[in-house]
Amino acid sequence: MVKKPSLRRSCAYCRARKIACSGGRICTACRDRSIECVYDLETAKGRRPRPKKTTTSAQPTSTAGSAGQNSRMLEEGQTGEEVRPNSTTSPNTNLGVELDAMFRENFSDGPTAPAPSNLFHDRVATFNRRLASGRVSGVQGQGRPSVPVGSLSYAGFLALLMQDLVETVVGKFGVLGCHPFFGVGERYFRACMLLDSSRTMFDHPSPSIESDVLAEYTPHLIAQYLEVWFGNHPLSILISKSLLLRDLRSRAANRVLLAILLADAHHFTDDSDKGDVLLRWAISQLPSISSDKAKPELSTAQIALLLGWYHVCRGSSRRALCYTGYACRVITKLKSQLHESPVTRQPHAHINGIDQGVVEAELIHNICWVVLALTVWSFLQMDMPLADILPARLMQTLPASSEPESSILQLDRATCNLSTLKPQLSSLQSIWLLAHITSLSTHLYALYPPPPRTPPAPQPWQQRIQRQLNNLLHRGRSLPQVCTDAREALRNVIAIVEQESIEECGRAGLLASYQAVALHLLFPRDTLQTLGLTEQLIQDLVTTMQDLEQLFPAIQATARHDPVASTRSPSLHFYILGLDALGRALIHVLTLWDRAPKAEQQAWRDRLIGLLEGAQAMQDLFKRDTLLQDHRWRLVKRLLKTACRGLGEVVAGCPALSSQSSSAGGMGLITDIPNNESMPSPQIAQDTDPSWAEWLQDSATVQGEGLQDSVPSQGEAAIDPPGFSFGFDFASLIADPVPSWP
Repeated sequence: MVKKPSLRRSCAYCRARKIACSGGRICTACRDRSIECVYDLETAKGRRPRPKKTTTSAQPTSTAGSAGQNSRMLEEGQTGEEVRPNSTTSPNTNLGVELDAMFRENFSDGPTAPAPSNLFHDRVATFNRRLASGRVSGVQGQGRPSVPVGSLSYAGFLALLMQDLVETVVGKFGVLGCHPFFGVGERYFRACMLLDSSRTMFDHPSPSIESDVLAEYTPHLIAQYLEVWFGNHPLSILISKSLLLRDLRSRAANRVLLAILLADAHHFTDDSDKGDVLLRWAISQLPSISSDKAKPELSTAQIALLLGWYHVCRGSSRRALCYTGYACRVITKLKSQLHESPVTRQPHAHINGIDQGVVEAELIHNICWVVLALTVWSFLQMDMPLADILPARLMQTLPASSEPESSILQLDRATCNLSTLKPQLSSLQSIWLLAHITSLSTHLYALYPPPPRTPPAPQPWQQRIQRQLNNLLHRGRSLPQVCTDAREALRNVIAIVEQESIEECGRAGLLASYQAVALHLLFPRDTLQTLGLTEQLIQDLVTTMQDLEQLFPAIQATARHDPVASTRSPSLHFYILGLDALGRALIHVLTLWDRAPKAEQQAWRDRLIGLLEGAQAMQDLFKRDTLLQDHRWRLVKRLLKTACRGLGEVVAGCPALSSQSSSAGGMGLITDIPNNESMPSPQIAQDTDPSWAEWLQDSATVQGEGLQDSVPSQGEAAIDPPGFSFGFDFASLIADPVPSWP
């Protein structure tokens, strides 16, 4: 039996100088010198075995995003041209070849196009064919969609991603609709797919690309640009700053990943030309990265994900989908290895008392959630089933929500890399919220029809949220029953979140998103003509308004604490989405009241006073400038104002509302609200209330501000209910030759 290696009793510094080590978490010698205290693993004693002569050299395990298959590429004096004929990257097993093959499977046309190797590629190829033929729902008759002429900012895309995940799903279940995040029309991903004419994965290499663009960067300059990157990129928590700097000092950093980080940093500092040169060089070096499926590298997943994020923000959706798909493939394999060999069972080096293996595991979980969110988002926009190719284990471990829970940030603090801790914490909280939103959207998207029941095991509080959402998968047969069960699960989830000690900003965003979804589920699509006023409906709306009012101070505190970041705060955007849903729900209640017989109208009139008081309280929130940072605030404010006016007339006994002709379809209120295209759009009644006609005219367009240079219009196709099974065998996802995951 092979004995597992254990940690040395002396740190690397004391061993190298042959001095006594105190053996503490940070030993006395290292503490006095303010240096990292690293305890390595013991090695086998005796003479080392002679290495076998092979064509492939063993590579160290990838660290937190820097060292990996190309770690030796940073050796001094070695250029990009010298590393390309790498012995570990044969022409058939490199990243460039894999990405090119993936692009051809997804987007090639004609009889020579390769057959898709798995369900993921098959569905992307199917959508591409439907898109090319104009048979995608919502494309015909709309003309050329509006997409950003410039570029979507990284933070703006993260906000769009979260909003789209919620907006698209609630449009499947509810009748209320919403003001889309970037206005009415075609959604961002589909609009980009319509305009993306890329025929190849890579552009032809420019002869002006330098052989080694990193040669001009001194260690000090690299460190300064990395400070810029960690302080500005919304995905900075996907890379460990401490381990990256450690790899740079030991000349073990991945040059391709480093070039991507420097390119982004140049873009952040308005030096786009230099950033573009670095990015083109990094892409030209992808053939030097091995794609050996038996040895997946974390740095490869990070490279693919960051390139995918860059391309999707610039409208290159085809290439972005391939980069994201490859990142999914690598991270799924790493996640499988992590599941088979948990960190707790394997010893790792300790840096200032922090287990390096735990840091790497957290990075894997964080990256996993981002690629999962991007995949779910793209499949929602493509109107393609996802559940049967979605591995269950990808959703088992949620990200940390605070610094004490994050080994990545603990390591940065322990190694005194403190300058960017605040933006890194913001990134961590954004990924945490994105993970919860992705989990909710994925479960709801795959909810109808329900699959066979699989009882879950008890889990900690965040996993209990997952359990409540999993319970949705084996309930309900009709859409109204599904919505009822979903609301019940959301009430339990909200109660769990309110009981736990969660960072206030993250809690506010999560609760706001849950409240918005719950409001939409109150009005299922199939019940537009049959739903009537009930005591429970009125009470649910009153309770929701009270919850939203109690939540507002937390939203306001977030904006006051960081006014710059609040303009892209997901919490604020979800809160506006909730107010939008509330206004539409109140209009729907007025519609139901108008349809009721005269005797019932009189009975319900007094019971609507609570709704009127709550609606007025919601409208008063716009007197503060907090909500004005979301570009939809004017439309939502006017919607609530109109709802208050209608409720006030009903409560006062004004006959203006009830005078609408029943032959004209009642008041026509709910059908007149500007909506995304997933909702049918009946003709507006000719005798619509003048206040409504004025509101409709003024809200015909939505102007987005602050998140992009030019705002794309948004729309939404009808979503066919996919099948679902979270009991999918994880091992089969990575089995050759035809894995289901990309």
